[in-house]
Amino acid sequence: MISKSPYVSTARLAALAVATHAGLCVGTAQAENTISLDLTAADGSRWYDYFSDAFGELGQQHTSFFDDDNDPGTPDVFGVTPPVPTESVPGTNDGFFQITNPSNLFGAANIFVNDNDFSDSYTLTFDDSIPVTGAGTEVRDVTALDFDFDADVADGDFVTNMGYDTAISNINGTITFVDGAVDSFDVTADIAFTYVGGFGGGDFVFTGDLVLSGNEWDVLVNVPLLPSGELDLTGAQDLINLGFAAPQAGWDLNGTLSSSFVIPEPGSLALIGLGAATFLGRRRKPDA
Repeated sequence: MISKSPYVSTARLAALAVATHAGLCVGTAQAENTISLDLTAADGSRWYDYFSDAFGELGQQHTSFFDDDNDPGTPDVFGVTPPVPTESVPGTNDGFFQITNPSNLFGAANIFVNDNDFSDSYTLTFDDSIPVTGAGTEVRDVTALDFDFDADVADGDFVTNMGYDTAISNINGTITFVDGAVDSFDVTADIAFTYVGGFGGGDFVFTGDLVLSGNEWDVLVNVPLLPSGELDLTGAQDLINLGFAAPQAGWDLNGTLSSSFVIPEPGSLALIGLGAATFLGRRRKPDA
């Protein structure tokens, strides 16, 4: 009679480790194909309210404002032209500047509600039909973007005093991983901002472009620009004139993005698998 060894063979341990490693790689990639993005907005980003001939610019917040009742908490909001501030002060209201005369700061509104550090309202989904292994450079197609700019820009500041919905379509591009970490993006898409139920119950829909390039992002919606990148004042004036009949808004935003999402490296998963296999291979309890 051949006696049974109280140990699992080394070969079986190795096979268990490899199997566990493979299972963890596949399981992680399939379960983790939607990742959170961290967006930071750059100073100079703008939101336009053409109906009011005004825009708010990130990085042009003011720390003080002329106030005829000597109460710093209650600024006068019209007809005042103090010097244009040059410094961003987190937590303060944004200056509201006149589109047709940008040196005129005639109001205050909290346009960029979280200043430069945008909220956690942005996710990206990538195609994981071929799992990301965590080794070397790996490129995957981007299949969905779920962004909510209303959480960070002009929340309720439009003439309708309502928030807006963000919809992204026609997504084309990729996300690149290097050793399991998010490295860069190369994505273009159409983006639409919709204020639902405006005047007379109708919707206001504004469309434009969303670009993720390298580690930067850019949104341009309903803002006419010259080839130099400066605002086209003639086109803006047309939108201001149109705004009296159908209120118009525009977004010219940009900044950087990143993600802390990481696929474990194969070596790390192998160690996990080996640990599990070793546990299974512990000495058996002797038969009674």
